[in-house]
Amino acid sequence: ITNPDKASQILQEVKQKIKSFPFNFRGAVILSGQEEGVYGWVTVNYLLENFIKYGYVGRWLNSGRKTVGALDLGGASTQITFETPETVENELNSMTMRLYGQEYSLYTHSYLCYGKEEALRQILAYLVESQGNISKVYHPCYPSDFTDVFKLEQVFDSPCTVSKRPKPYNPHSWIRVQGTGDYQSCLGNTSNIFSFQFCPFSQCSFNGVFQPNISGGFMAFSAYFFTHSYLQQSTGINIRTSAQLEEATKAVCNMTIEE
Repeated sequence: ITNPDKASQILQEVKQKIKSFPFNFRGAVILSGQEEGVYGWVTVNYLLENFIKYGYVGRWLNSGRKTVGALDLGGASTQITFETPETVENELNSMTMRLYGQEYSLYTHSYLCYGKEEALRQILAYLVESQGNISKVYHPCYPSDFTDVFKLEQVFDSPCTVSKRPKPYNPHSWIRVQGTGDYQSCLGNTSNIFSFQFCPFSQCSFNGVFQPNISGGFMAFSAYFFTHSYLQQSTGINIRTSAQLEEATKAVCNMTIEE
């Protein structure tokens, strides 16, 4: 989106390189959000042997297991994909796959701008807007002894934050960020970049996107895994529940940069 010419050049280089390898190359493209979500779901359930399992007789058998949903947190987007018996109102969020002789009806959606890096950028843009100061902003999600400087273009030259640009806007102006290390304020400010709407019937809305009722287990990976590992290693808390996750997050928020 931000540089289509460069993206095209990279894909052409990838195609030329992979063509030199000894397998049946059929092309290289950037996956859509829907494809990314669904292929992540396939990968997770394949590795868990939820589709098939290797039998004692030395062949693959139907596992008979239920599938799990997939949660994929990237840098620019985050995907949710799960099997559902419900009718999905938007066909763009629906896909039917036939794997190992069985059909699976899936709900999948990719939330662009809600990957880890773009979400952090959105929070910073929101703080600049809400505090009305483009020279210094107080950031409750950073430790209280943390300071840094950014050019405004690092915050607002993204499709995810361009609508929040201050006026007048000089992309080369510097902004100083001062941490305050306040967990509750961090939580409150972060919540402002999300929009939840709970519905009385079968489907609910997140940021205007309707989602069927979820059921069964989920596997979270990518940046979910790295964030979870970081919190465990930083605090020594063996995180197994949402309460322990909150405890570890609060502990990190109260740490100094050195800690």
